[in-house]
Amino acid sequence: MINYSDLANKYKPDIIDTLLVGEAPPQSGKSYFYLPVNQVNAGSLPGTVFIHYFGILPQSKKEYIYFLEQLRRRRIWVIDIIDEPVEVWINRSKWIKNPAGINKISNNLPSLKKRIAELNINERDVTFLLARNDYASKVRTLFPNSIKTTWSKFRNG
Repeated sequence: MINYSDLANKYKPDIIDTLLVGEAPPQSGKSYFYLPVNQVNAGSLPGTVFIHYFGILPQSKKEYIYFLEQLRRRRIWVIDIIDEPVEVWINRSKWIKNPAGINKISNNLPSLKKRIAELNINERDVTFLLARNDYASKVRTLFPNSIKTTWSKFRNG
């Protein structure tokens, strides 16, 4: 099992100027934003972040690590609403969502608010990279001064 906290903290800047917030680690439990791989899909969270900041995808595990180090140097850190894999799909091929998984993520937003406060980050420096809109209204309510965007808008913006 992946220790998500240890992996993320390895690339945590001493001072965070930009906090990017994803949803949850992938439900497979075998991958994670801070777990370097040789190949990155442009539509994944790592692909979205790397294309936004670097204009390209890493072409090797070594380049992936370099990009993570560059994010740290730029004082950018990526966290998730919830730090454990959550099954958001009952059937991905038919796009049938798992309401229990979506609710679990949504119900964790108040805890995230506390985590962000403990990091001493101004809410204006927080960007939510929303994979879906199921909990967007709750994000807007709890984090009114943060930035909310979709992966595709962030990647292409």
